[in-house]
Amino acid sequence: TLDDLQLTRGAAAYVASDPGRFQRAFNTDALGGSLIYRFWPTLHVFVDDRTVVYGEAFMDDYNKVLAGRTGWDAVLDRWGITTAIVRTSTVTATLLRASPAWRVDYADDRNVIFSRTAAAPVP
Repeated sequence: TLDDLQLTRGAAAYVASDPGRFQRAFNTDALGGSLIYRFWPTLHVFVDDRTVVYGEAFMDDYNKVLAGRTGWDAVLDRWGITTAIVRTSTVTATLLRASPAWRVDYADDRNVIFSRTAAAPVP
């Protein structure tokens, strides 16, 4: 199974406790497969490791957030992202932790889950 490989059991349990909150979630590509495995069709991922199917423009947006390039927050706004499920070691996790627009809802040694402190713009 894919249980506890990328998405920890604790993070999966947190998402499972209220999956409706994660309808507009950003996730890192490494977590996409685990999220699909565990929650499809209830939850749709932002991206998974099949990056070629998403197209260049979308992947540019994704990589802007992943690398923390200028405008990363505007990408999340444009997509109406309200939650984020990321690896603790990512630049994205560091940026979201530092942003007053986001709060940590769950964290363990591998995953961190955030939610917006204010409503996201409607795309």
